[in-house]
Amino acid sequence: MLDMQDSRATARIESDVQMLNTYLAGPDIAPLIVAMEALARAPRDATLRADVEAAFSGLGIQQGAVLTYAPYLAELFAADLFNNAPEPAPVSDRES
Repeated sequence: MLDMQDSRATARIESDVQMLNTYLAGPDIAPLIVAMEALARAPRDATLRADVEAAFSGLGIQQGAVLTYAPYLAELFAADLFNNAPEPAPVSDRES
């Protein structure tokens, strides 16, 4: 059963997929759409998230257009960056 956070993520991913299908559908975008549809079914699956990131990375210059119609991807990738970031050094360990 999906919790509220998963439900929101699923809805946002599905909305982005719909926008991509409407405005950018094509063979270059297809692997990303397939990966996003899988992630929408299991939004916490790290392997599926990695599949989305790999498909997005393979788009090259089309990444900008994709982010225009799938803005949740930017949030998804940014959240992952910050969740995996190392803890900042304590204030006493920083240089003055």
